Amino acid sequence: MTMDRLTPAKLWVSHLICSIILIASIYAKTNIEDDDERELDQAFGEVIPMLSIFLSIIMIASHCHPSLRSIIGTTQIEGTITILTLVFSIILVAIVTGSGHGLAIDEDGSIAYGNQYYFSWIALGNSMVLSDQFVLKAWGVRISTSPLWTSTARSLKFWVGILFTSIVVMGSASEYYGRSCHGDDYQVTLCGRCTFGIASGIIGGMFAGGILIMKVVRGVTFPFLVELWIAAALLIVYGLEVALVTDNQGPGAPLGNLYYFSWASFLLVIAILNACHEDYVRVVDGGQREQVTTVEVPAMAHGDGADGYNEGGEDDIDGCTRVDEELNYNEGQGALKATSKDTR
Repeated sequence: MTMDRLTPAKLWVSHLICSIILIASIYAKTNIEDDDERELDQAFGEVIPMLSIFLSIIMIASHCHPSLRSIIGTTQIEGTITILTLVFSIILVAIVTGSGHGLAIDEDGSIAYGNQYYFSWIALGNSMVLSDQFVLKAWGVRISTSPLWTSTARSLKFWVGILFTSIVVMGSASEYYGRSCHGDDYQVTLCGRCTFGIASGIIGGMFAGGILIMKVVRGVTFPFLVELWIAAALLIVYGLEVALVTDNQGPGAPLGNLYYFSWASFLLVIAILNACHEDYVRVVDGGQREQVTTVEVPAMAHGDGADGYNEGGEDDIDGCTRVDEELNYNEGQGALKATSKDTR
């Protein structure tokens, strides 16, 4: 079995394991607690991992058995299963990790069930890699190694991350605000910081989306200073957001989506600034290292007697021509010239 066939099989096995852990954890929690408000979420939380287990077993069998591979391994069927797996993973993450009603989250907004929380995110990441594998198989393009992704614009992948984390921050803060900031439960400090978290997510998502569109359209010609100033502004925004939202009195104090993705956004902005600095240094160093091409001087041999020296004491170069490069500045045209002289 080749490595190209092994890699998707291992990914499907990994997704199967994540789904088994999720269904076991969610089912055990259902038997322990009787919460009518989460009854629908618990039903979806049980059904989706079961469907993921079924799809994973089908794909694993298709990679192991030649006859099944010829039927299930077609682009249409495999593509449908891959897309369904990705959609199921996204829905499951929303159901399990939501700050307001997540199955893995307690009333304070912190993580109560680690297996549900972390393996739902692992399953989502696994399904994204499976989607990348399918795109490679169907169209011969791997997103993670495409020219756009691996171009000299090193910050592109970080802007994609900022867009994703900003959406999560905005959604988590909005959900927390809708659950805790209404009526008699309204607290000025807590809800004000929650509002700032929502605004930070919106600002980060808008800037990241705009830069990604410009980078895709214009490539490396996107203005460097514009990207630098936007990244610097986002560093201030997310620096304040981390300080206010994840503080002990903030809505992101408990470990959860708002806490993790607030810090992830802040660190990604730092990574963008570092990528901009590396690009700048690389360009500057490349310009300083450019040298004017010189002509190699042939080896000179000195003979004895009349063949070695002329009467005036000048060197005879055994019939070879010595080329001297002289750089002259033409004041009238402001251009650099190279002249060569032949000497005997």
